Amino acid sequence: MLHCAKMKTVINLSEYACGANFFFPALSLFFLIIYSCAPYEYNPGKNSELTNAEFIPDVHIKSFVTDYYRLKKKLWVLTADDAFFFSRQDIVQLHNISLVQYDSAERQSLLIKSQDGLLFNDSKNVILSNNVVIVSSNDTKVSGSYFIWSNETEMLFSPYMVQVTRPNGDSVRGTGMCADKNLETIRFLSRVRGGVHITNTQ
Repeated sequence: MLHCAKMKTVINLSEYACGANFFFPALSLFFLIIYSCAPYEYNPGKNSELTNAEFIPDVHIKSFVTDYYRLKKKLWVLTADDAFFFSRQDIVQLHNISLVQYDSAERQSLLIKSQDGLLFNDSKNVILSNNVVIVSSNDTKVSGSYFIWSNETEMLFSPYMVQVTRPNGDSVRGTGMCADKNLETIRFLSRVRGGVHITNTQ
């Protein structure tokens, strides 16, 4: 239950009201990615049943590691237990992912773990799915079933239910999330509920 009163809140509830102009780019990216990659899901256990070469990876790499730099600054390092390369679609399907984000001083600012994902080689956008847990350097924790990392905007998006827990015990859930890469600003589109710590300023 959210507490509303003329008192200062540790979490400003206004930051969970995601404006349309802010959230629509996330939805556009979400639908674009779903449209682009949905036909290319690959299940190694069913490889013998696949007849179309588009559904068979060109390369399978164990203990996969890749990183990304911008202006000679390391922005992130991604590791996965398994990586399946689809050259025609220019995507990499990943299993058991760890994605570490770095700040301008190249200190770890965010850790993302997920069971599955897709890496788009051209844009470096990443889809993270199934048991996704995101933890920032200040111990803010975000969890859910599906997230999109936009490499261009350096933001996280999710069209589904997301749970946010702050270090002071505040816990908020909502549907349709957008957040910066440090989890300092988190916005929800709808169905926000939870409890926040409040302090009387008088």
